[in-house]
Amino acid sequence: MHYMGIAMPRELFLKLTPLAEALSKLKTAVRPIGVEEVSLEGALGRVAAVDLTAHVPYPPFSFSEVDGYAVVAEDTYSAREDSPIALRLAGEILAGSKETHRVEKGSCVRIATGAAIPEGCSAVVPLEYTELKDGRVLVYKSVAPGENIAQLGGDIQKGKVVVKRGARIRPWDIVLLATAGYRSIPVYRRPSISVIASGSELRPTGASLGEGEMYDANSPFLIAELRSRGYEVKGYGIVSDTLGELSEAMAQAASESNLILVTGGSSKGVGDLVPKAIESIGGEILVHGIRSKPGKPTAIGKIRGTLVLGLPGYPVSCVVMFYMLVVPVLGMMEGEVVGYKTAKALLSRDASLTLGRENFIPVKLEGGDKLIAHPLRMKTSRLSQLLDMETLAVASGRKVIAAKGEKVEVLLSVGRYWLK
Repeated sequence: MHYMGIAMPRELFLKLTPLAEALSKLKTAVRPIGVEEVSLEGALGRVAAVDLTAHVPYPPFSFSEVDGYAVVAEDTYSAREDSPIALRLAGEILAGSKETHRVEKGSCVRIATGAAIPEGCSAVVPLEYTELKDGRVLVYKSVAPGENIAQLGGDIQKGKVVVKRGARIRPWDIVLLATAGYRSIPVYRRPSISVIASGSELRPTGASLGEGEMYDANSPFLIAELRSRGYEVKGYGIVSDTLGELSEAMAQAASESNLILVTGGSSKGVGDLVPKAIESIGGEILVHGIRSKPGKPTAIGKIRGTLVLGLPGYPVSCVVMFYMLVVPVLGMMEGEVVGYKTAKALLSRDASLTLGRENFIPVKLEGGDKLIAHPLRMKTSRLSQLLDMETLAVASGRKVIAAKGEKVEVLLSVGRYWLK
């Protein structure tokens, strides 16, 4: 190998590690960084640190599911459309009313949706099957005991687990937790993150470009995505391809954060210094090279208690490895049960694969009777494929072509904004 006319020893990745194996190694090396209490309104997207059980049953009282009349069910058994039964009207109950009523045989109480079921009532007749006439209620349809009544604790009993430890809180979980009586919940702390762009050829967006220069696209992507997920992120800007400058930036970042993301500089080229920088400041390399396409030039290391993920410099590869590596690692650091949901989809055309590596194929999805995956023209240096990418398909590297009509696994939760 020659660089600038100088003979250099040929450097290779020490060992390409399958992504699943790399993640397995990280599970033993990464632990949640602590627990804190947050308000229910601030819990969206956080990870529950304990099993969250219902403090109260739901419903907390028996209530009517419809507008109608609270009755003794047996009184209605002979009611028919052509032969209604007549009941005495004994009062009215609105939702939230504190008044007490009792339904006796031969009587009924007008009741609103959500109102508490009065004593003696065993069913509710919907309003559309009744008629108020001369002070009496005519009932044209029979009802069975319990019909149209939401029973106390009939949905969720007190003590039932409504959110499991390790689950990331979804919007509808907030509904469950509020109904279960929570004002705040214990969650795992979020890691603080530093982002460093490595590359002497990079310039910040908005600057003038010189010969051989390009804009740093990875830092804005990483910082924006991480902040949208609620993480505290510090951007260190662009660091040139010198061991001293990169080591200094990483040492500073390690003292201020739980996770460092470095883009570029993780391959085996002469100017790719991330692994050397990690070791130069007392860190260790856990993985150098992932057996995937894209994502091969990925490094994983630790600097004391801070985890370092060296991501590929090509933006497409950086995007893919963010979702395939960084997101699962963040989940581990927050105590989340990690794993993407997948579905089978049919390829709409042939897709080229790289032998010997797990292939992550950008695809556009089409719904219908069958899920169709349209593979995009995969080349890590081409940004245009990001225009149509909706998610990723995963294929093994046991052959060079995934044929049209072949079933592939597609990830259903890669980017929160992709599957629209």
